[in-house]
Amino acid sequence: MRESHTVNAVQEDADKLRDGLLEWVYLDALLDEDSKLTYAEARQKWGLRTIPTGMGRVLTLVTDQLAERYGPAIARGVAAYVVRAETKAPGDGWRTCVTGVPPVSAEAARSQARAALRELRSS
Repeated sequence: MRESHTVNAVQEDADKLRDGLLEWVYLDALLDEDSKLTYAEARQKWGLRTIPTGMGRVLTLVTDQLAERYGPAIARGVAAYVVRAETKAPGDGWRTCVTGVPPVSAEAARSQARAALRELRSS
């Protein structure tokens, strides 16, 4: 896999990550777990080509796309699933990527996203 940081690679990776993460979070909701992924695990799982330092751009794009489709609370919670290996916490800017939602912890954001996706899929 050749790493890249081009605009096309970032967009392609955002599409892969968005779709993969939505399914990951939905399955996590069914299992009632909180199974986070590190940046490296997400890159490997979905074959992302973006260089590690570009993952923030990919996640911001994913968050923006999810916010448009599902609303900011789900977007923020889904984005909180991808964490830094060192801290097991989302990247520094994850809460500020989506406006209109009061700040909560990453755990609460993930929990809200799981609940909302369960509800969406059951209706």
